[in-house]
Amino acid sequence: MVAFRGLVCGWRLGGCGNGALGNVVEVGIQVFSVALFPAALIYGGLSDLASYRIPNWLSVVLVAWFPLAAWSAGLTLGDVLVHFGAGLTVFAAGAGLFMVGALGGGDVKLLAAAATWTGFGHLSPFLLAVTLAGGALAMAVLILRRVPLPEAWRRKGWSRRLLTPGEGIPYGVAIAIAGVTLSARLGAAGPVFGR
Repeated sequence: MVAFRGLVCGWRLGGCGNGALGNVVEVGIQVFSVALFPAALIYGGLSDLASYRIPNWLSVVLVAWFPLAAWSAGLTLGDVLVHFGAGLTVFAAGAGLFMVGALGGGDVKLLAAAATWTGFGHLSPFLLAVTLAGGALAMAVLILRRVPLPEAWRRKGWSRRLLTPGEGIPYGVAIAIAGVTLSARLGAAGPVFGR
């Protein structure tokens, strides 16, 4: 099978793994990728918690960076396409959930972008973790909405909507918890999961 790495060697100074500069670039991409995945998910979760919005650019950055992360991890072109297939599968299922009002559009896009990184190899544990974290989050929010809290808490900008009965649940938080947990569990296995 053609290595994905072989398709992009021409743009790297020093070729693929040849020379110190080439190695520095590859290691830099790997280090950035290891940090990018959880950092982007955390940002998305916090943004969803604060404003019930997940910026579109965040999902675009995750998907756009994935080929570089995959290249630095040594995935083949076939592996990369399978990872994109996982993202598209989750996006299609998420679009159905969006249409019935079960998930927000930002949640669907962030979930699909994260699924691109997990690939099918770790998709089931990731989605299970998202489901469990989402269920725990929903229960916690529903309980908080029934508990008598100081009125000042209920009037604060970010908590007003969160604590208002009938409002949605910021599911980006659950996606972030699941992604960061998976990332921490796999650790040095690489920024790209599910080879």
